[in-house]
Amino acid sequence: MGDYPRHTRHFKGLNAVVCNNPTIARHVAALGWTGETSVISNFARHAACMPISRAELQTPDDAFVVCSAGRFTRVKGFDVLLHAIARTPRAWLWLVGDGEEAASLKHLAETLGIGSRLRFAGWRTDPTEVVAAADAFVLPSRDEPLGNALIEAWNVRVPTIATLTDGPKWYASHEHDCILVPIEDPAAIAEGLERMMNSTALRAHLVANAQKTLENRFHPQAVIDDYLIMFDRLKKTRS
Repeated sequence: MGDYPRHTRHFKGLNAVVCNNPTIARHVAALGWTGETSVISNFARHAACMPISRAELQTPDDAFVVCSAGRFTRVKGFDVLLHAIARTPRAWLWLVGDGEEAASLKHLAETLGIGSRLRFAGWRTDPTEVVAAADAFVLPSRDEPLGNALIEAWNVRVPTIATLTDGPKWYASHEHDCILVPIEDPAAIAEGLERMMNSTALRAHLVANAQKTLENRFHPQAVIDDYLIMFDRLKKTRS
């Protein structure tokens, strides 16, 4: 499970549930589930994308580009990110995705005076082709059980900032592989972006350590091994 169920009625007949993070596992237990519960995350999909050119999004080659991706809904916090960009005059922003908040985000951008530095890249089958061409990636969500977009940004070696939602605060480490910031805090995001812009060493540090976290926690073989361990444990329990 990658989200929080409202009840366990549909769990009848199950021998086990697999949760994306420990918070979901605790939530399931609080609902009354007493069966096998394992915390096994998604693995990072292989990224062999070709980064887009800056020209495709009418962006100067020397601009510091910040990217974010996802459904344009309130929970994803893109409005918070727009406020952060307004505090970061040297940064440009690419948003990949679409959704119900698209019109309000465009209106907010104009209100904040950042329309000239904002590009909407549209919905893409593979958003990493845009992410990989950016200088930084921000996951500004108000709620994020896992944060696949953050993992995919790590996978294309882009330094990241993420809010302290359930997923990122479980697997990411502040100033080690990601800059973690409070939820709904545009000033903290802006501060993190300024630090990145001013330090190539910080960006390299975050990227290098994110590769280690990917290898240790999100490599396909590591995830498969966790499933095999769970299956073996279930087999012993039922024998």
